[in-house]
Amino acid sequence: MTESVAAPVGRVRPLRRALLFLLKAGLAVALLHWMVRRSILDFGVLSRLAVDSRTIGLCALGLACVFLAVALLAKRLTLILRHRDLPVPFSRALGLTLIGALFGSVLPGLVGGDVVKAVYLCTDARGRRVEALAGVMVDRVLGLYSLLLLGTLALGAARLAHFEWVSMPILMAAPTAVAALTAGMVMIAWDAPARWGAVRAVFVRLPGKIQTLIRSLRSYLKSPALMLRVVALSLCVHGLTVIAFVIAASLLRDGLQVSAHFVLNPLAMAMNMVPLTPGGLGLAEGAFGYLFEQAGSSNGAIIGLLGRLIQYTVFGIGGAVALMAMKVSLRE
Repeated sequence: MTESVAAPVGRVRPLRRALLFLLKAGLAVALLHWMVRRSILDFGVLSRLAVDSRTIGLCALGLACVFLAVALLAKRLTLILRHRDLPVPFSRALGLTLIGALFGSVLPGLVGGDVVKAVYLCTDARGRRVEALAGVMVDRVLGLYSLLLLGTLALGAARLAHFEWVSMPILMAAPTAVAALTAGMVMIAWDAPARWGAVRAVFVRLPGKIQTLIRSLRSYLKSPALMLRVVALSLCVHGLTVIAFVIAASLLRDGLQVSAHFVLNPLAMAMNMVPLTPGGLGLAEGAFGYLFEQAGSSNGAIIGLLGRLIQYTVFGIGGAVALMAMKVSLRE
């Protein structure tokens, strides 16, 4: 009786996941279609790209920036896991990072790629899967923090330079989030859940995975040298990613200042983590379009899409190669 009931349920769950994925993919297509209809996303700009040495050179440079960013992400992961006595070779971390990026490109939100990466790591760390999972979660949290920190630092520099577009109220989202996250990390480092009654009352009501993440994050925060290295690596990663979008803008001969990209792009890139569409497709392009329009450029959405294509080229080829290499190693 139990098996006869469980079998249909097992078939229903994959069907639900497939339907949910199709729904989110449909939302991405609908968003892109809406932007095309509103002339926010102009594919005609791409048709005017000349296939010459300049275009090829810029594309190669963009691909190199993205691959270097992925390599630094792998290095960041090794540092984080080594802190919990989970040594992972750089080559293994690079393969897992590329596989995670590949799946994150198609799963709803980039966080989906972290799940895939965590699954592979958990097979490597038998008996210590909680630490491996927590390491991936901390990796994501610190990555998001550094992305918003980059936008905050760039916004401060832009204000000092007195750019007109820096008065947009939405740009305060990055420094506000950084201030909130910094305050939260300070509280965690001081072990507020154990010291302060009011915070402890909230902490014990959190889901178990969130409590594990907070405890793991505290162990990292107790190592300032590690945190500085991780945040510095993350700033380099996001800086290289922004440069890839600057290259996309250069391909389209967009006139927006490079400094504006470092302020606007982190906010738009953060939309990739919203799990409403596969890889944040459509959401990030909409954010690029809105933010760039406020700064005086009408090419934001297409720059966001072209930058995504540059990233996906590296993720697709690199992730496929990493998957094949992993399958070969498993057979051996």
